[in-house]
Amino acid sequence: MHKFKYCLLVAAAILFAAKVYAAPAEPVPGAQVYIVHEPDDQAIANCVTDSAGEFHFAVTDKKVPQQGVFKMMVSSPDQNKYKTEPQVIEVSYDLRGGTKFSYVLTWTPPNKGQTKGAFAISGKSAT
Repeated sequence: MHKFKYCLLVAAAILFAAKVYAAPAEPVPGAQVYIVHEPDDQAIANCVTDSAGEFHFAVTDKKVPQQGVFKMMVSSPDQNKYKTEPQVIEVSYDLRGGTKFSYVLTWTPPNKGQTKGAFAISGKSAT
């Protein structure tokens, strides 16, 4: 019985020590973000993120539906620093809250054992 308790304790300690924590996301300045409307890939905007990773655009085309999905294609400004493939991120929108949008692009470095990180887009309120 004592051997079992000891093995269980060692196994729990190993599992605890092996847990991988994700690095905090950081803003990505200078990234190219091309925005289209789904489902027809209608061009909406082509933006470059500022020093805080933010980008802004307005929907001026009256043919864009009140609600839908933007497809945002992100290209890394520096493949040596932001090791990732070009990414496509889908973001739901609602024009009833306004036609001007602000987003922040962040990048999370790869976890231990991985070779590439990932981009993420978080939104601010439409105005």
